[in-house]
Amino acid sequence: MRFLFRSEQKKKAICFVDFDHWCISMLQKYGTKPDVRLWYNEICREYDLRGLFFFGDFSNPQLRSMLAELRGITNMIIETQNSDEHSEKDFTDFIMLDHIYRNANERGIDVFIIFSGDGHFSSVTSYLKNSCGKEVVVYGIKGSFSGQLKSCATRTVEMPCGEELKNCILRVVCRQLGRIYSSNKNANPTFLATASAVAAAVGSDTDSVSEVMNQMIADGYLYQVRKYAGHGRNIKVIRLDTDRLTAAGLL
Repeated sequence: MRFLFRSEQKKKAICFVDFDHWCISMLQKYGTKPDVRLWYNEICREYDLRGLFFFGDFSNPQLRSMLAELRGITNMIIETQNSDEHSEKDFTDFIMLDHIYRNANERGIDVFIIFSGDGHFSSVTSYLKNSCGKEVVVYGIKGSFSGQLKSCATRTVEMPCGEELKNCILRVVCRQLGRIYSSNKNANPTFLATASAVAAAVGSDTDSVSEVMNQMIADGYLYQVRKYAGHGRNIKVIRLDTDRLTAAGLL
């Protein structure tokens, strides 16, 4: 007997990325660049991607350094640099909104993916969902994601997440401890105090940060030493192995 299985078809999607928001938020909050290829691969696994647009002011060196990577994914890269120094800064938002509205009634597109945490995109998200009958998935960076925008979307995803979040936490741990020891060589940061501080900084929970730090200890990036704290007691102090971190390209 022959059995026929109907494979589930992916929904057709079009995607608009506010690369100013993504790149600058990642740099300011986590001290690293976004993993665009990882995100792109995840999007393609879930959707039949019919268009991918990146919008950004590529006169910014941080964005410009990623142009080659973006071109390996799409040729739809929109430069939004505003030559008028007296004009408003939100030029990327205006250009991106114009492109979204122009594609709003595109036939055969089931899902609109918007990557921006800016509340300016709340109205177009509501319009796509309520007037055009589209599913709207909005990506944004943790701590830089408008609550109003979240409430308008069909579904939201806070970035970074998964493996990328673990990598970001690792870098923030290094940065946090590096700052502590550069300002005071005799500092005594403990495992728990460091995990709590990093969790607050990245908007994560202490258990998740502790998991990453334990892996860093297993990998030899961190180690603990006992130190006399006075009054007959010792504490365990956490330290960076800067040689290993440098060799791994993490410092």
